[in-house]
Amino acid sequence: SSGINAEWPLRRAKKAIENFFLQYVNFHDTGSAARTQLGPAYDETCLFSISVAWRANKDTKGKFPAVMPSELTKKNRNFKHCYKAEQKESRLFIGRENVVKELCALGETKHMMHTMNIDTSGMINNHVTAVLSGIIDAPGSYMTFSRTFVVAANPANGSFLILNDQMSIVRSSPDTVEKVLKQSFESTPSSSGVNNQTGVNNQAALVKQVQEATKMTDKYCTDCLVAADWDYQKALALFNHMKASIPPDAFLR
Repeated sequence: SSGINAEWPLRRAKKAIENFFLQYVNFHDTGSAARTQLGPAYDETCLFSISVAWRANKDTKGKFPAVMPSELTKKNRNFKHCYKAEQKESRLFIGRENVVKELCALGETKHMMHTMNIDTSGMINNHVTAVLSGIIDAPGSYMTFSRTFVVAANPANGSFLILNDQMSIVRSSPDTVEKVLKQSFESTPSSSGVNNQTGVNNQAALVKQVQEATKMTDKYCTDCLVAADWDYQKALALFNHMKASIPPDAFLR
C-alpha cells in the first residue's frame, strides 16, 4: 500500500492497511496457485495457525456440513481438539515458505464482501494488529472466520509485513447466511448505468453509484473508490467499516 506520510495520520494509516488487506483477500480468492503471490507480504520468520470449532447441527441444504472439513482437520490447532504437545508444535507453521504452502493448500475460497469487517489497532512502535472477519463461501460449505494479523509497517513507503497470522473458523448457521445473501442481492447495484469500458466516464458513473448508496460528496466517494481500486462492492465494504469515523463534512447537506 502507498500514500502514507511520515507522520502516519490515523485515518490515512487505517485506509492504507484496509487497502492492503483488500488486495490480500483478492489474491486469496483468485485461486490456490495465486496465493504464492502472497509470499512477499509475509516476513521470513512469520507464524501461521488455524483454529477450527465445528458444531454438528443437522442441515438439509447441503452447504452446512456437520463434519469438519478434512483439509482442516490435520491443521486444527484448537487446543480442545489438539491434545498432544507434538501436535501443538507441528500445527504452528513457521517461516514464509511453510506459511505460503499451507495457504495454497486451504482450497478454493470466496470472501463474501458484504460480511467482511477490517478492524485495526493504533500504531505502536510501527506495529499494528488487524482483525479480518466475515463469511467465506467455500466449495461445499459456508464458514464464518476471524483472522488476526500482527503487521510490521514502514511509514516511509507505506509497506507492510505480516509477522503473525491466526485464523479461527466456525461453521456458519443457515439463517445467518440466508440473511447475508438477501442483503447482498438487494444491495447489488444495477449494471445498466456502468459499462465495461475503463476511463473517466466509467469512474464518474461509479462515483455517482457510491454517492447514491452513501450520500457522501464527490470527493469522498472518489477517495473511497480509489482505496478500493475502483471496485463498487469493496468501496461499500470500506464505507460501512469506516462510517463511524467519517467526518460530517464528508456527507451531502
